[in-house]
Amino acid sequence: MMYVRPVAFDDVDALIELFSDAGDRLNGMSSIRPEREFVAPRVAQARKAWTDADPLPAENDYLLVLVDGATERIVGTSTIYSAVGLSEPFFSYRVGTQVAASRELGVYRRTRTLYLSNDYTGVAEVASLFLHHDYIGSGNGRLISLSRMLFMAQHPDRFPERVMAEMRGYQNEDGSSPFWEGLGRHFFTLPFPEADRLSATGNKVFIAELMPRHPIYVPLLPDSAKDAIGKVHPSTVPARRLLESEGFRWQGYVDIFDGGATLDARITDLRAVHESALEVVTEGIDLPEDDPLLIATTGVDSFRCIMLPRYRIDAGRLEIDAHTMRTLGVQGGETVRVTPLRPGRTVL
Repeated sequence: MMYVRPVAFDDVDALIELFSDAGDRLNGMSSIRPEREFVAPRVAQARKAWTDADPLPAENDYLLVLVDGATERIVGTSTIYSAVGLSEPFFSYRVGTQVAASRELGVYRRTRTLYLSNDYTGVAEVASLFLHHDYIGSGNGRLISLSRMLFMAQHPDRFPERVMAEMRGYQNEDGSSPFWEGLGRHFFTLPFPEADRLSATGNKVFIAELMPRHPIYVPLLPDSAKDAIGKVHPSTVPARRLLESEGFRWQGYVDIFDGGATLDARITDLRAVHESALEVVTEGIDLPEDDPLLIATTGVDSFRCIMLPRYRIDAGRLEIDAHTMRTLGVQGGETVRVTPLRPGRTVL
């Protein structure tokens, strides 16, 4: 059985191994790096988040791992940042429109522009979604992604009203970014992989400070850069579709490095959140198969989340098998939060 849990101190080597096997799949994913000097401090930061009693410290990093219960191998990650932009500015480009008109000449022109903004300051972020290639499919991506929604639903005091997600932008086959080559590189003369590496190691603000503060006129960019605005990496398309099916929307913001779309939503509007409910657990046998449920425990550092196709729900009680109870670490009479795995499924 696959399950999601908070990262632990002794997961560092397993995460390095997971990320090291990814190769080019990590290109443009600035929140994931395979180096120990990146992974170890991030795990330490995440452990502080999971054990901090204060519900609203700045920019907590709730790093989650997906575990194959048969082998106890870590095969995936995802993260919730409780807020961004509080200790240092968080930059995005807002896609806008500037209008120029002349009655005398009969000219009316609308021009797309990019404005450097800090509009997402204080907003939560979901990020770092990654799966080992052998575990892509079978609902594993949905499990590790939506587990974050159930944690936010259970602990609203730890998060603001809104949440966003920066989608990895489009890249050429050689790993270069048309948006970066057409815009960012003119102001910071580095190839995209190096700029991405600097961003991952905490230099994103430094790079952003070298970008122009006045509006960028999109028609002045190369066609390849214009076409990349709001476009996502091919391997990120499924993640975008999943988030949009849960209620995330593109509001015209893009990443300052690769031009990828930034999606956002009110947490309470997310499908997995508002369709979730608390149920009391009891052990059952001969359980019928039904539309899969996501089941999550209600603790913080004891958080666990699984996907389950066999269960029985009746009058606020959830019957699950003994193995599932052990995986979740719950006993009969305890409360869990559940939600349908997919939109349009009514199982509660």
